[in-house]
Amino acid sequence: MPQLTYIRAADFAGIAAFINRVYNYPEFTETFTKSDFEKEFDFAHDVLIAHLSEVGDVAEGESAGDFSLYRYVDPNRRITVVIESEAGFSPLTIHAVVGALQEISEDYVVALDAHPSYVCVFKDGRVLGFNGASEDVLSKFGFS
Repeated sequence: MPQLTYIRAADFAGIAAFINRVYNYPEFTETFTKSDFEKEFDFAHDVLIAHLSEVGDVAEGESAGDFSLYRYVDPNRRITVVIESEAGFSPLTIHAVVGALQEISEDYVVALDAHPSYVCVFKDGRVLGFNGASEDVLSKFGFS
């Protein structure tokens, strides 16, 4: 696992613009089709769910458990996970996501929606966070 580097962002808009520009739908070719991407995307979700399940309960398609996600909304190389309970606000969550990203061959980013805060975890160990709350939500994930 790579060494983690925590970076606090000044605003959410900058994070969203970067993620949407870089981690978007891949280009399809004769050798990499939409069907190939859908299989890759499903595999990425399955791996992520397996790793998050080591930290807490994961629900797909509904707001339940400690984490929720839905693979059939806007497939791209960004996967959003909603933190549904206090158990999800943990450095263990970051470690689980980085572990999952190491098993996925393509470069994905996992966005943790910890409303009103937001954390993006990258394969190389960067953890980019925006704290949108009066309390320091990011410290719960391991930010100093």
